[in-house]
Amino acid sequence: MKICKKEISPLSKIICKCGCNKEFQPGRTDQVYLNHKHANFGYNHGERKKRYAEEKETTKIIRKNDRIAEKYHSLSIKEKVTVNLNLLNADGFDINYYTRVISENTSQGKINYCVLYNYIFRIIKQNELTYIEIQKL
Repeated sequence: MKICKKEISPLSKIICKCGCNKEFQPGRTDQVYLNHKHANFGYNHGERKKRYAEEKETTKIIRKNDRIAEKYHSLSIKEKVTVNLNLLNADGFDINYYTRVISENTSQGKINYCVLYNYIFRIIKQNELTYIEIQKL
């Protein structure tokens, strides 16, 4: 009967990169995580979180714009509601954030509609005032 002795690894012990601070003996030179669970945790709470932080912030602003549009649209029985931009800005509406732009050619020229999740709006400039026309999708 042979008894196998476990060979001592030439690699020195390292600390797991997931943030658990556990020390382990790597099996390969490129191993930085204790196991696959630690690797998943490190990815989801580190690299992935940083990568999607900006996208999350943009989505948050668009959702807020949609709620503000809903607030003003629900105050009227009309299909299209025109609101002063200063009033919307006071509520936190940001005209620079929307999901996409739809262009429509009319006899007066090209009209651009900015699309939120449930509403669309367009910017109307009359004299020195700016208005937003809100319509439900």
